[in-house]
Amino acid sequence: MSKPKSKKVENPHEGRQVYEALQELDCKQCGAVIKVGEHFVRPSLGGLPVRTGPVCQKCEPIRTKPRERGA
Repeated sequence: MSKPKSKKVENPHEGRQVYEALQELDCKQCGAVIKVGEHFVRPSLGGLPVRTGPVCQKCEPIRTKPRERGA
């Protein structure tokens, strides 16, 4: 059984799921290396449940929701 390549991050990005790399991955748009611990997205294809490759933050910037104070 192979090791997982990523895990879901708690804070979704504008309705999209954000992932954390558990091993080095290649961005499917520009070919850059997504390093272990970096966050990335997997864009959907028109809302279809099609698994696409990882896309780095240079190609798809990730803006996370601000944390509430006192939380």
